[in-house]
Amino acid sequence: MRVSSYAVARPAFYDRNAAGFISSYNSNPGPHGETTRVTVTVAAGKKHSVEVMGLQLIRDTAPSATVFSAVRAYITPSGGTSTKFVELDLFSTVVNTTNTFYVPPPITLYPADVMIYNTVDSSTGGTITYNLVYKSTIFDA
Repeated sequence: MRVSSYAVARPAFYDRNAAGFISSYNSNPGPHGETTRVTVTVAAGKKHSVEVMGLQLIRDTAPSATVFSAVRAYITPSGGTSTKFVELDLFSTVVNTTNTFYVPPPITLYPADVMIYNTVDSSTGGTITYNLVYKSTIFDA
């Protein structure tokens, strides 16, 4: 769309070359140190309007001791410092124990911003299913 006058408003984000984007991780690894599972980097000239940032932990098999397990979400703004903005913990040894959290919109990520999901499980034995999802609309900045 060509704008011939400054009196005309800029098109809404969904009218600026918009496309859907999803990145997810669903697995049940054994115990592990902090490990990156999902990384999203916003391309130059684009923005992300985040619709869903979901985190879920489900205890599949019991460890031998009560332990710390978590999923962490970090955002690093362009040229900035990484900041942990969500940490979802699970301290249970009981099978089928669940902890779920959805980060509410609106969140907008700008060019060169980075969003990362990490998981950690310091248990001795046992497994946890991690369900991590990131869904956004990408559009021209």
